[in-house]
Amino acid sequence: MSNNQASMIGNLSNKASNHAKKNKNENNPLFRENKLLKVEVETLTKRIKQLETSINESHSDLSVLGTNKDSEIESLKKHIIKLESSSIADNKVNDLNLQIKELKADLDKKVVSTPSSNSQKDSSHLISKIEELQEKNTLYKTKSSDLERKLMKLKDQTVIDSSKLSVEGFINLNLTANAAKFFKAIMDQCVTDDWYVVSGYKIKNDYQIHRNYFSDAREELVDKKLIEYKNIGKDGNVKSVEYRLLIL
Repeated sequence: MSNNQASMIGNLSNKASNHAKKNKNENNPLFRENKLLKVEVETLTKRIKQLETSINESHSDLSVLGTNKDSEIESLKKHIIKLESSSIADNKVNDLNLQIKELKADLDKKVVSTPSSNSQKDSSHLISKIEELQEKNTLYKTKSSDLERKLMKLKDQTVIDSSKLSVEGFINLNLTANAAKFFKAIMDQCVTDDWYVVSGYKIKNDYQIHRNYFSDAREELVDKKLIEYKNIGKDGNVKSVEYRLLIL
């Protein structure tokens, strides 16, 4: 390639470059479109960052809620363990066993150290006392076993969280005033899906339901399949009533 040709190509290249630079201005449609696209990209980038921030905040809130729920579950577990380790019935059984031992020891001493007539009188009294304590001991053992069975059953059952029923959900049940009070009473007393003995007097008195409307309120809840109940007794003599909450 000659020097003249190289010089000519160089000049053409410089002219093309200068021409491109001159066209790169506000009046160039492609330049304007490119600028608008850059603005749109920046706007979208800001929006994406805002959304990411919002999502992170939502995750944080959900994490807090999950932690609170875990704390409630742990609290319930601790409560069950506490009940198991400090059974009132078991303590009473131990106390009664100790009293029986002490009375038997006292009886042995009095039989040896007193004249026969007084000894017989004291012996009869102590034997009667021992028999009475043994009856109580048997009763408390039975109660202790019942408590243990209930605790084991409580572990295997679904605990009903009445707070899950929102105010709107409660209103949508469309209950009469007395039925709503009755339902609140059953929700407070029945903490699992098992049967519970609930005092009619407690429902009427604590939840202010007049006895004239008691049966109607109860039947309204049964008709809406919110509760079940059954009478406990013999030969038509109702001694107690058990209730079961159906809404979980």
